[in-house]
This record gives sequence, structure tokens and C-alpha cells, in this order.
Amino acid sequence: MGNYLDRPLQHDLLVGLSDEFPQRKIFDLDGSEGDRRIAVNLAYLREHELIVGDPRYSSTGDRSSRWHVAITAKGLDFLANDGGLSAVLGVVTVRLHDDTLRE
Repeated sequence: MGNYLDRPLQHDLLVGLSDEFPQRKIFDLDGSEGDRRIAVNLAYLREHELIVGDPRYSSTGDRSSRWHVAITAKGLDFLANDGGLSAVLGVVTVRLHDDTLRE
């Protein structure tokens, strides 16, 4: 399954979902090799909390699934060149006293 991870595909998926934000997008996947690659990368992005949504698998036993997903704020910030609000809100201020610097 690791050989299905595809950074350019992940980027394209996130960009496509960002265009739909805040709406969800539906992926109807038929279980083919190409659709399996999409499903694996959607699962990977979901585990990293860049997207939300769960697949619904076919009850017929084939590998088809329907993903109803949306990009998260974390996903949008990941795409932003400046780090988005996560970069602003995650700023930590460290103060060093003179005596610490002398040591």
C-alpha cells in the first residue's frame, strides 16, 4: 500500500478540496487501480487531519467506495505559503534574561 502514496496526487486532492471549501466533495471510486490510489491517499490525508470524512464501502464485496470529504483548516494552512493562521497562532515567545545569556 505504501507504493500508492503519491505526493503530487495528494497536492492535487488538497487543491481541489480547497476550491470547494467549505463544501464537501464526493469521490465515487470503483476499486480500479487508479481509484485505489486515490482512496489510499485520501486515507493518508485524513490520518494527518488535512481532510475530514469517512468512506462508505460497497456492500457487494467489491472494492468500490464513496468518500464524502472536506479540507480542514489544517489542510488549508498546509497549502498556504505563509503557513496560514497556524503559523500566526502557534508563535511562541521566549524571553532570555541577561544572566542567562552571560552563562
